[in-house]
Amino acid sequence: MKAAHEAKVLERLDIDANPSKVNIARQVLVLLMENRESWVQYGPGSAIARREPHNEEVHAVWISERLSVIVPNNRKISDILKINRLIFSPVEQEAISSFLIHTRSYERWVQDDISYSAVVRFPTEFEAMIKGAADAGAQ
Repeated sequence: MKAAHEAKVLERLDIDANPSKVNIARQVLVLLMENRESWVQYGPGSAIARREPHNEEVHAVWISERLSVIVPNNRKISDILKINRLIFSPVEQEAISSFLIHTRSYERWVQDDISYSAVVRFPTEFEAMIKGAADAGAQ
């Protein structure tokens, strides 16, 4: 009965009882790619932002994307990583730590607690690590 109950709870929470690095990386990758697409489509370097740099509606969409997509996804990724961190190697821990610092500083910027210059840049090595781990299961 206990095992059945735990399985139901894990299923409802969408948590894998025996997570693999591949599955964790795939969960994270979906969220990372959604964030990337928001940034590409609406961020300051997007085609629409370059075409209409002073358009307040375009800027409002970017603010909305940060609040409704990027920050929540970053929180989900952080939670996934914190729960499953020991699955990753010592070398991968550095990329994870860099990502976690980035997400905290990014959220503080979105909340107007710090200036944009204080935001730790997104660690591209983290994205490469996640993509590599997700691809490892494709073979």
